[in-house]
This record gives sequence, structure tokens and C-alpha cells, in this order.
Amino acid sequence: MSLSVRGEARERRRVSLHVRTRVERRVLKLVPMWLGFSIVMGVAFVSPKFLNVLLSSMRGIAYSFHVNSGFILLFALLILSAGVMGGSYIAGVIGKMNSLFIGSLSLSALLVTLSLFLKSHPLSGGEQVLYAAGISILGVLALSVPPTLLSLLADYTDASRIRGPSSGVYVTSMGIGIALGESMGGKIYDSFGLPFLLASLALIFFPLSMGTWLMLRSDGRGRNLRR
Repeated sequence: MSLSVRGEARERRRVSLHVRTRVERRVLKLVPMWLGFSIVMGVAFVSPKFLNVLLSSMRGIAYSFHVNSGFILLFALLILSAGVMGGSYIAGVIGKMNSLFIGSLSLSALLVTLSLFLKSHPLSGGEQVLYAAGISILGVLALSVPPTLLSLLADYTDASRIRGPSSGVYVTSMGIGIALGESMGGKIYDSFGLPFLLASLALIFFPLSMGTWLMLRSDGRGRNLRR
């Protein structure tokens, strides 16, 4: 009897170890969108290199950037944090699937809009206001993507209790994406300029994000993502 009990205990430990080292299958469906968003983040890490080019399209801001670059970057980070909070609220209102879809479209449209903005200057004051309003709206909607992906990661790992390996997949994909964006972003910018870089990011992110959205939508559990 004791041998049987010890055998059952070993089997339970073996199964428990297998569960702890297994990756939740549904988490893998989030990887393409995480990778695409992380590539955009990686390019943002080298943004001081070309931020002056973007701001020079607006009168008086380029000179201010040279004088107060640290303050402007800090202000940009505060705006980014506020945008993430706004995106989180939007995701909670419209549902996760809608948030991923609208956020993916918005980020792609934002990158294209910024690219067109750089090619359209000089602009009048009214045109600059319209561009700024459109960019702000698209930016807030785009920032609903990260909190929604994190929410889905938590949902999947809470249901299966497979947290460690699944979280490792998320961290690894994010690290790879940031490294790719940071290394390629500077080279593309130096070779082709900022408008081409922004358009390229849109072409990279959109198919990756739509891949994740379509996989989740085709999943039978997609109906539960509306909450």
C-alpha cells in the first residue's frame, strides 16, 4: 500500500511539474500583436534621434525642443501614461475583442497620419490643430492595445494556472520586438527618413495585429472576450 501511495505521489509531482513548465496555448495567439507593438516601442526608444524632425513641422517647437528637450520628453511620457489609462477605460467599455480591433486600426492609422503630416508641411495653424486632434484621438485608441493584451494574458493564465512559462513568452516576445525596433529603426531612419520609417511600422504592425485578432476571433472562446 505504501508503495502505491508513493507511486501516486510521484505521478502527481510529475504532472504538476509538467503543468508548471507548459505554456498556455492561447497565450501564443497574443504573440504576433505583442511583437508588432514592441517593435513600435523599440523605435520609440530612439525617438530623441528624430523627434526634432517631427516637431520641426510645428512653428516654434523645434527651437523649444533644443532648449528644453528634457522637459518635453518628460511631458511626452506623462501624456503617454495618461493615454494608457484612457485606453484601459475604453477597453473596459467596448470589450476586449473590439478594443484589440479598434486599437490595431488606430495605431496603424496613427503611424500613417504622422507620415503624411511630415510630408504635408508647411501647414496653417488650423491644419495643425486638426492634425493634432486626429493624432491625439488615434493615440488614445491605440493605447488600448497594451492593457487589453495584459488583461487577456491574466485571463488565460488565471484559468489554467500556467503563469510562469506563459508570462515568459510575453516577456521574450516583447524583448525581441524592442530589440528589433531599436536596431532597425535607426538604420531605416538614416537611410530613408522618418516618413518612410513610420509608414514601414504601420505595414509591419497591421498584419501582425490582425493575425492575433483573427486567431482570437476564430477561437471558440472568442465570445468570452467581449467582457
